[in-house]
Amino acid sequence: GDVTDAVSDGINGFILSDYNDENELVSLLELFTSNPEIINNLSVKVKEVKDKYSFETASNIWNDILKK
Repeated sequence: GDVTDAVSDGINGFILSDYNDENELVSLLELFTSNPEIINNLSVKVKEVKDKYSFETASNIWNDILKK
């Protein structure tokens, strides 16, 4: 997989279409500074992703598979 498996653009993170595009990055940073609630929302959503892809979660999934 790639980053889009874990990041939903605008929901739990932002995916730049071109990481070399300085204007896109500046626009995103301006969005963050003008809308601090976006950062708060991202921090909640990213915790959900962290839990979904944590070592503990993966370990539990593999344990369940191997028990069958």
